[in-house]
Amino acid sequence: MSPKQERQINSIKRASQKLGVFRNELATQLHTDALESLLEVGLLSFGVKPTETEIAAGDAIRIFLHVDKCLDGSALSIATLTHATQIATITADILLYRAHQFPPKQAHAYRVLRPIALSLVGAQTLQSALGAKPYPGGLEDAVISFVKAVSYETSALLADTLGAFPLYQSAAQAMIAAITNHRAAAFGNGNMLTDSHIRPPMLREGHVPALLLTKTRERWNTALSLGRTNGYRHAKTVALTVQKESVVAPISVPKDIEQKWQSRTPLSQEELHKMLQS
Repeated sequence: MSPKQERQINSIKRASQKLGVFRNELATQLHTDALESLLEVGLLSFGVKPTETEIAAGDAIRIFLHVDKCLDGSALSIATLTHATQIATITADILLYRAHQFPPKQAHAYRVLRPIALSLVGAQTLQSALGAKPYPGGLEDAVISFVKAVSYETSALLADTLGAFPLYQSAAQAMIAAITNHRAAAFGNGNMLTDSHIRPPMLREGHVPALLLTKTRERWNTALSLGRTNGYRHAKTVALTVQKESVVAPISVPKDIEQKWQSRTPLSQEELHKMLQS
């Protein structure tokens, strides 16, 4: 691991301790170890200093998730993608402490809305490796939908222990309507849509691996159910694909580290609750 990554991890660990995110020191270390492994294997990386445009758009707290590293042989590892998204969402929530460095107007918006962004790198490489065609509602849209579902599910769990974003009560109806539309798109059912302006691409059976489609639908069911009960920690979770070459150099991962990572499993709701502060 590079000195820069070590500094980043130590900074995040100190911030999580100061903010009281985790239940105890053991839980803090579990998050640190998971984040360190994700960085080491090249599944996650941090962006450069955000631009004024990104800050204004609510995309400044950004983590890059390298979906092409989620391959297990010739198949997509749902477990790896899930675990990486959970840790990325928790880490992005911690990184929101940096918002005080933004101009006052934008800093206030980040405090009351807590928006985060996950940029998916390597989607085209993943698509090619799985032999998938770039159809609308196909693999790329399904991966984006799955990551958003896991992130919003994690956001709802964070809201249960740390509280929803400050303006949630006034935005609750719109949030639930938007999540409902994401769920409708995952099921490919336009009859389930609400009046929300959020209109994700409809996923299409036959163009998405069956297991990914099933798991995406399950995650949106859970994200919606938990959100209705707990609210959400973040008003917005952006998940968009970006070109790898534009953000980070290719990463070479030693075989022993790659094999070690394959044994990782996603955190259950119970495990996340145990990690987070009550």
